[in-house]
Amino acid sequence: MTDAKVTVSGITQSIFSAIPACVVDNITFYKSTGDYLEDEGATKCDSADPQTLESGTWKFNTDKTIITVTSSDPANPGTVALTLVSLTATTLVIKESIDVGGGVTALGTYTFTAQ
Repeated sequence: MTDAKVTVSGITQSIFSAIPACVVDNITFYKSTGDYLEDEGATKCDSADPQTLESGTWKFNTDKTIITVTSSDPANPGTVALTLVSLTATTLVIKESIDVGGGVTALGTYTFTAQ
């Protein structure tokens, strides 16, 4: 991850500096088979954590504007729909709606750069 922002009520703020280095260095592999896995990267937040944090499947919708990610991890199950902002050979930018409670929804925008 190389950038992260949150927008609430029209106000956008960078949250990248608040994300721990042990999370920022995680690597997500989206395989052409439709499988994905999230690797801890070089730094683990907890030394007891497994190297592979999560795995599952991913797919585009028909017009390739939404990436649906479904975790097969029993500790973190579920499906998330991510809006594709841009995708190049080196950069992925996605947006995600986040229910923060009290009827408020935030929009998270995340930038990932290939290593």
